[in-house]
Amino acid sequence: MSEAGYFYLASPYTHEDQTVMVRRYEWVRDVAAFLSRSGLYCFSPIAHSHDMAIANRMPTNFEFWDDWNRCMIRGSCGIIVLKMQGWELSKGVKAEIAYAREISKPVLYMGDPNDQHV
Repeated sequence: MSEAGYFYLASPYTHEDQTVMVRRYEWVRDVAAFLSRSGLYCFSPIAHSHDMAIANRMPTNFEFWDDWNRCMIRGSCGIIVLKMQGWELSKGVKAEIAYAREISKPVLYMGDPNDQHV
C-alpha cells in the first residue's frame, strides 16, 4: 500500500443530455481504473458516486456535492484534472481547481488515455 495517499480526479459531468453524463461517468470510471492499475490511487467523485446518486434519486448537480468534494480534496495529495471535452467550461471542475489552489494542493492535468471525448 502506498504511503503517499490518493489524488482527487476532477472531470466534467453535468450536461443537459443524460447520455453525455453517462458517457462521461463511464470514461472517468475507466480512467480511475487505469490509474489504479498503474499504481496511482485516486478518488473520482463521478466514478464513486454516480451509481449511488442515480439509484437513490439524489441530485447530480455541483451545488449538492460541493461540500463533499471539498472534504475529499482536503484529504487528497492534490488533484488531477482529466482534460476531456467540457473540462474548461465545467463549473464543478473550475471550483475544484480553485479550491485546491486555495488550500495549496497541487493541480495536475491529464489527457484522456483513451483519447475519448464527449
